[in-house]
Amino acid sequence: MLVLVLVLVLVLVLVLVLFLIL
Repeated sequence: MLVLVLVLVLVLVLVLVLFLIL
């Protein structure tokens, strides 16, 4: 469960960073 949450947070952060860069 904890790993799933960490992965979701990581993906969200990556998407936000990509959105800000673009």
